[in-house]
Amino acid sequence: MSELHPDAITAARKAVKVTAVFNPVADVSTLADPAVRAYLKALPVERPFAAWRPMETAPRDGTVINVVARYLEAAAGFPQYACWRDDLGGGWYVLSWYPPIRVIPWAWRPRDDWPQRGALGFQEDAR
Repeated sequence: MSELHPDAITAARKAVKVTAVFNPVADVSTLADPAVRAYLKALPVERPFAAWRPMETAPRDGTVINVVARYLEAAAGFPQYACWRDDLGGGWYVLSWYPPIRVIPWAWRPRDDWPQRGALGFQEDAR
């Protein structure tokens, strides 16, 4: 596919609801605006999320996985990426913090793929 003009991408984003970005319509040819059609065709096809699994079945080899977990001092948890770390004494750790933070997960699933930086024409927002 050829490069879309930045104005066409902006117009497509404004015309498409957020749900359409993650669940593109099956037949984009029915959409009137060619910029919107081109934008939706360029999006990767979503695959369904993997089912949540019990932690007893999670890999303990350092593989980053999606977990539902809470921080040690918290009462509630939320989905986040973590991995098992033997080098830190064993346990599940979120690596987006330094030093890594230990979490207590109760369910996991394989990590979903995400687009590489710039793959969809989005700009980073470092504000």
